[in-house]
Order: sequence, then C-alpha cells, then structure tokens
Amino acid sequence: MKIHVSLRTFWFSLIAFFSAFALLIWFWLIPYNYLEYNLGTNLFSNSIFMVLTIILFNILLNQREKSEWKTVKDYVYTTIQDELGVLFFEILNYVENGLFIKMSLLRLQDKKIRNEKGLSELRKLKEMKELKLNAEELVFLLEYKNQLEAFLSVSRNLGEVETKYSRFLPSELTLSLMKIRDSIRLIETMVQLHRILKNLIPVLSRSMPKESQEMKDVIPTSISLSFKKLIEEIDNIHKIGIEFSFYPV
Repeated sequence: MKIHVSLRTFWFSLIAFFSAFALLIWFWLIPYNYLEYNLGTNLFSNSIFMVLTIILFNILLNQREKSEWKTVKDYVYTTIQDELGVLFFEILNYVENGLFIKMSLLRLQDKKIRNEKGLSELRKLKEMKELKLNAEELVFLLEYKNQLEAFLSVSRNLGEVETKYSRFLPSELTLSLMKIRDSIRLIETMVQLHRILKNLIPVLSRSMPKESQEMKDVIPTSISLSFKKLIEEIDNIHKIGIEFSFYPV
C-alpha cells in the first residue's frame, strides 16, 4: 500500500513539474527573451510530450492493475470468507451455548444448508443485547497462549489481504476488516492484562477489594464486547457481498 501511494505521488509530481515548466517557458521565458524562440518552443514541446507520456503510462498502468484484480478477485473474496468462517468457529468456543451451536452445525452435511444455518445463528448472537460467555471455556483462552493463536492468525491473514488489495476493496469492506483486526487486538490485550493481574489481584483484594473486583470483571466484559463487534462485522461483510461460510468449508 505504501509503495502504491508513493508511486502515485511520484507520477503526479512529475506531471506537475513538467506542466509548470511548460507554462514557465511559454508565458515567461520566451516572451521576455530569456530563451531563444526555437530553443524555447522545443523545450515547451518536449515538456508537453513528457506530460502526455506520463498520463498515458498511468492510464495503461491502471488498466493493467484492474485486469490483474479481475483475475484474483474471487480468490481474495474467498480467502476473506474462509477467514471469517474460522473466526466465527472460534468465537463459538467461548460464548454461552456456543459449543452446542457448533456441534449442531457440524452435523449438517450439506454445505449450503450449514452456511445458511450458521448465518442464522450468527445473527441471533448479533441481536442479543449482551453476549454471555462460557466461564469455563473462557479460562482456557485466558490461561493458554495457543488458544489465542487462531484469532491472531485470522488477524494476520486479513491484514495481508488488506495491505495487498485495499485499493481495490470497497471502502466499507476495508473499514470492517480494520475493525475486526482492532477487536482481535483488544482480545489479545485483555489476555495479556489477565496474566499481569493474575498475581496482582490477590494482593490488591486485601486493601482494595472493590477496585480489584472491578479490574477483574473488566476482562470478560471487554472480551464479550469484542466478540459482539466481530460478529457484527462478519454480518456486515456478508451484506456487502461476501458470502458467509461456516468453517470448516
């Protein structure tokens, strides 16, 4: 993305430079005899030629990029679809009744029916005022590093897609991908905070019982809100036009 933007800026700068140089020659250097007329007109013509060449080059570059995007668009959207399927699959590990929902979906053999049912379950969770967590399963997420890896892997993979193809993706899709990565980052932060507070809370609880309990409660609350946000963005992306897919596909 950074390389793409810098190239655009570079070509625009060249166009601006040669355009300004041509205007300078035509309206100042030649009329005020700072340049001999024939030399001035040659430099003016060359400057205009350079501007037209750069513009033509940019048009051809844009056409090539659009052509390349057409060949990879379906693959990119399928990659996003699969990653979101993995994400929802993992979220179900930690929400109340999520494991039951997961098993009921996995028993469905027909992929289309499974995805439709999965989308229905996702929207039920989305409509809940508060997303309740399975306390026993949440312990695994907080205590064991490898439990977080699936979320981090989704974040990395979606980040790569965003970096490579953001200039082709609809702005609302890019925004949803950014929000998903932010929510996963917050989950990671809460897991890290839990490990910091794990040894600190027993000490604080003796002198500040109320405050220490509030600190303890903020972690599951934040994770619940993050899961809710992830579910909302998965549904938003489906509405944008990327089909919902319940993992494993």
